[in-house]
Amino acid sequence: MKSQTKKDLKEFIKSQKINILVLFIMIILISITFKKIVLNDVKDIITTLQSISAAIFTIVGLWVGFLYPNAIAGVVNDNVDYIKNTKDAPRIEKLIYVIIISAIVMMSTLVFYVTKTLLINTYFYSINKGAIKFIALTMILFMSWLQIKCILSIILSNINFANNLHARINRAKIEHEDD
Repeated sequence: MKSQTKKDLKEFIKSQKINILVLFIMIILISITFKKIVLNDVKDIITTLQSISAAIFTIVGLWVGFLYPNAIAGVVNDNVDYIKNTKDAPRIEKLIYVIIISAIVMMSTLVFYVTKTLLINTYFYSINKGAIKFIALTMILFMSWLQIKCILSIILSNINFANNLHARINRAKIEHEDD
């Protein structure tokens, strides 16, 4: 493996420590409770997850398109030259990741329903019901965690934006008081 690839892999694993820890905790909780959970009870979570993912995907997509119109062209053409101000890059990157994660969550819920439809009345499902239920619950809870992270990222981004806006307004007031 190339040294840069190893370095990137280490950085990725380091950045995913919280996700791995949360997944581990979820697996423990599901191991304790999954026998008492009926998949029909999880439908509300899946529906909420779909709604939140679609809303975030749409709102953040529009937000990126409106605030950074050249970003859309850059994403389509795989060209990051549109970033004229390097301090915008981390914000754009966070928003793009939120869009990607929300899309993955929406796709995962679709895969969940398709798989359920295809497997529910099969012999394979009847003999592996416990394992399938365990995997499904883990997937649903982990997707919920990822979506919660997206929501928190948007909240923090908006707080940061509001703080920057207030700082800019205060600087403008101070500059005008000197006149």
